[in-house]
Amino acid sequence: ADHGNCERMRDLLTGEPHTYHTTQPVACFVLGDGYYALRPRGILADVA
Repeated sequence: ADHGNCERMRDLLTGEPHTYHTTQPVACFVLGDGYYALRPRGILADVA
């Protein structure tokens, strides 16, 4: 995930806000009339 604010709100060791990058997978939803296939191991630049 990009900055860790969704999947980890606090640092587990310090209790401080978790603001740095994580390696947790994050779901991506694409809404629209057509079907779009995303690469199984894509990156943020693929959809941004």
